[in-house]
Amino acid sequence: MPHDPHTDKAPPTRSEDDWIGAGSILHAAGSVANADTYLVDWEGRTAVLKTFRRRPWLMRVLFTRWTLAHEVAVMQALDDVPGVPRILGRLGKDSFVMEYVRGAGPLQSHRQVPPERYPPREFFIRLREMVLDMHRRGVSHGDMRRRNIMQGDDGRPYLIDFATAVIADGPLRPLRRRLMTWFAQADRFALAKLIDSYYPDLVSADERRRLTELPWYLRAGRFLRQRVYRPFIKQKRWRERWQSWRGRDSSQA
Repeated sequence: MPHDPHTDKAPPTRSEDDWIGAGSILHAAGSVANADTYLVDWEGRTAVLKTFRRRPWLMRVLFTRWTLAHEVAVMQALDDVPGVPRILGRLGKDSFVMEYVRGAGPLQSHRQVPPERYPPREFFIRLREMVLDMHRRGVSHGDMRRRNIMQGDDGRPYLIDFATAVIADGPLRPLRRRLMTWFAQADRFALAKLIDSYYPDLVSADERRRLTELPWYLRAGRFLRQRVYRPFIKQKRWRERWQSWRGRDSSQA
């Protein structure tokens, strides 16, 4: 459906905190840079509220407000792509509301479920078509992990979390196009790896080649994730410190 600009404004009678208070928690953030999500009633229908409102003030000013505005812009650019939830409205500087996909849950690992409970082959064919359609429009997702790939109760794939997506058009276009190309290749690698884990015979010759010829920047990203992020940044003490910041920030709000 085409984007309706009138949905960019929330009813003025409620603040962000009022919307959060009226909602039910869907997913609590696992780090200081991530958002909380809530189920809310939006004009008579269930919707998802994504918010950084509970993050520390400095984090919101320096980082999350930019990422939120960027994610909204990307999702609006993909408004008519099947499988991308529609933006329903902005709530202040730290929150937005999007469509709720009924029955949706993160794609489970092939190790967690028996083969008879795998998503059907058509699911991955549709997912591939969706990703390639995005790339043709000049948008790469950049974070094609299972937790960002949802399966609705209609059996179709849905993509969420476009905070790291890259749009080729805009200021600094040559740089954007280069980044978009790199991120698109990362998308295709992640997609090929995902399909291969469920249905190896569904992997195309091009996807099989991508699995064996990993670009240097993907190798560098894997190194940083395994040798830097996991052992030094994603540590329990940092999560505990963030929880302390979160509680102090909430009490001062």
